[in-house]
Amino acid sequence: MGVVTELRPDRFNDPGFVNDLLHQHGSPLLVLDCERLRDAYRNLCAALPGVTLHYAIKALPDPTVVATLAAEGACFDIATSGEIAMLQSLYVNPRNTIHTHPIKRDRDIRDALRFGCTTFVVDNSDELLKFVRYRGRVAL
Repeated sequence: MGVVTELRPDRFNDPGFVNDLLHQHGSPLLVLDCERLRDAYRNLCAALPGVTLHYAIKALPDPTVVATLAAEGACFDIATSGEIAMLQSLYVNPRNTIHTHPIKRDRDIRDALRFGCTTFVVDNSDELLKFVRYRGRVAL
């Protein structure tokens, strides 16, 4: 994904500017304002005092988004080994993660534990049984 760091909002009214961005970066194109992302995160935290927010990486698995939120002290909801790899590459603290995939393979559990994520969400007894062998190492 290409990163453009200096964009003035008024430029988006210029079709030529938008076409230049599309030509340079391809389509589809997402233009993200990290300052607005930070503001939205801060506002949500302020509106929900005492709540630990976890950004679901699956919603937008973009390293810039994750790095921006991590810099704000955000926690993360992970569901795949690929998401874990992204967090590792960004040096995100694994203690700031929870694993929420509804159906976990043993490999997914092991990958999460190797990363340092020890909190998992389970919603049925079959999933709960998968954690018997990890008793004492996980929080459910």
